[in-house]
Amino acid sequence: MKPKLIILNGALGVGKSTLAQRYAEEYPLTLSLDIDEVRRWISHFREEKEKSGPLAKKIAGEMARVHLKSGYDVIVSQIFCQQEPLQEFENIAQESGADFHEFLLSISKEDALKRFIKRGQSEGYLDGFKPGGLVDLGGREKKLEKMHDDMMLTVSQRPRTKIIESVDGDIQGTYTKLLESL
Repeated sequence: MKPKLIILNGALGVGKSTLAQRYAEEYPLTLSLDIDEVRRWISHFREEKEKSGPLAKKIAGEMARVHLKSGYDVIVSQIFCQQEPLQEFENIAQESGADFHEFLLSISKEDALKRFIKRGQSEGYLDGFKPGGLVDLGGREKKLEKMHDDMMLTVSQRPRTKIIESVDGDIQGTYTKLLESL
């Protein structure tokens, strides 16, 4: 059986990481790849955001390549606001002999903002924004809205993306739809 490279694209707070972890728990030796976590491994990533972001994506791509060539699935949970990184992952899958599956966990811009703030509040941040976090570095709501718009524009240019509606509180239903689409 060929390994799979699964992309879970979607707004911040939509449940990408939760679904990726669930998949990894169910399918042994799956690499659940969080590019933001890889970025945090790079010292001074916030101060050097123009360099650390692309570098983290390259590192993650190489990790995916090694894992796929070893015969195991990779699931990437990330908001993708540009086509280039998605195309790179698609190329890695092709070069590695893996099946490529690209998903958008879809919610409205308004719901995305509400879920992001709700998640931040559940983590103890009264206004929903982690002080000094990547989104907190100016603009907050406007930045989230722009990210959502850029993500939707990117998806509109990738016609093979499978869209799954993400219903707040229905992790099982969303996960079931993901598995059915694979």
